[in-house]
Amino acid sequence: MRRWPVLCVGLPGTLVIVGLAVWPVASWLGLPFAAAGNGITLSEAAMLADHADVVRLMSQGADPNATARVRSGLLDFSEHVLSPLEAATRSRQSGIMRLLIDSGAGITATNYPDLWCSANRVPNNQDVIVFLDAHRPTGLAPSGPCQP
Repeated sequence: MRRWPVLCVGLPGTLVIVGLAVWPVASWLGLPFAAAGNGITLSEAAMLADHADVVRLMSQGADPNATARVRSGLLDFSEHVLSPLEAATRSRQSGIMRLLIDSGAGITATNYPDLWCSANRVPNNQDVIVFLDAHRPTGLAPSGPCQP
């Protein structure tokens, strides 16, 4: 009797059932491959518009003004070190920018020009440009042309 047909049909289903049984246990044990959100930085969550992870990381004490790694493949094919506001600006996430500002992130005279230039380099980013203009620090003139 040939066992190949039985293995070809039965093995994939068995692996799925075993995986579904192991995954919750691994997550409960805190294994990183099993728990959603483990290892994500606040900047990555902001770039991905992941409101839940932004709130979770902030409640765990993440600094909304600190720079952090954004892995290659998320924004483009390079790894970056960005603040959460910079990451949200580059990925057209004005809603996340509002959440970050409401949670203590600051648009200052120091970071405003960089945020403005980042926003203007991204196509179809009018919402972020309007948001930044509305949150321009008092006394700071609108940013002029940006350096490439």
